[in-house]
Amino acid sequence: MIVYLQLIETAEDRSKFEQLYEQYKQSMFYTAFQILKRPQDAEDAVHNVFLHIAQKNWDTVRSIENSTDLRNYLLKATKNSSLNIIKLNKKSSGGKIEFSVVKDEIRDALIGEKQQAAYQSRVNQLKILYPVDKL
Repeated sequence: MIVYLQLIETAEDRSKFEQLYEQYKQSMFYTAFQILKRPQDAEDAVHNVFLHIAQKNWDTVRSIENSTDLRNYLLKATKNSSLNIIKLNKKSSGGKIEFSVVKDEIRDALIGEKQQAAYQSRVNQLKILYPVDKL
């Protein structure tokens, strides 16, 4: 968190960024985890999104007033970051990707059942629109 906050200029903006981080980090992690299936990679995807926002896109994110639009922006950025990680892993492994299997209990501990069902539905829709095989 300190790394991100050092990139934000004003105390007011740092406070807003911190609120944004605390509010959305779990749902972003869950989205990334559904795509990547590895907690370490999911953390990297979320980190990349927040770092990019702090470095380049803070003014854009700060200007989004509708909470649904903000959530959609962050989750789409997380999805794109996750797909980029898959591409990098695919290139470095010679085209073969191995995903570790993580128990459902870990996922269930991260968010509530209602949110889990909603995110799983959305992730399934994204898998149809953006199949991993086409990367």
